[in-house]
Amino acid sequence: MKDKEEGLSFIFTEWGFAADEEGGELTDSMKQWKQRFEEDRWQALYDLGFQEKEEGSPSFVFLWRLASSFAHVLLTSPLFPFLKEETEISLPEEERKKLMYAIPCGPGAEWVDENWLTYSKNPLDKIKIRRYDFYKLLKVI
Repeated sequence: MKDKEEGLSFIFTEWGFAADEEGGELTDSMKQWKQRFEEDRWQALYDLGFQEKEEGSPSFVFLWRLASSFAHVLLTSPLFPFLKEETEISLPEEERKKLMYAIPCGPGAEWVDENWLTYSKNPLDKIKIRRYDFYKLLKVI
């Protein structure tokens, strides 16, 4: 029997996002992502940015695009090898505008604005920055 091709969906909130518990059976890949987001959504979001794009729900693809944008800024920073676990990463204005046009319709989409996109209230200082995959990850960008 073939898995249903359902993507992991998210509900956006004022301070972030949460996996949508509604819906059908997830593909094996999406089950793994759901578990990772349940364990630590911010670490999972960071890690998602270093993955190749997967098919998924509009909200999953939007979060991948957001995360990959931050990964790109991080990896192209000349200071990347010297970054400590706590750092601030800002998206260029042009990329923020592109993301604003890419916000998917769905629960909580009204919360997503330029402030939300800056992660200004989100605990990214607790994210483990992984330098060891630097060259492997550059091919994703």
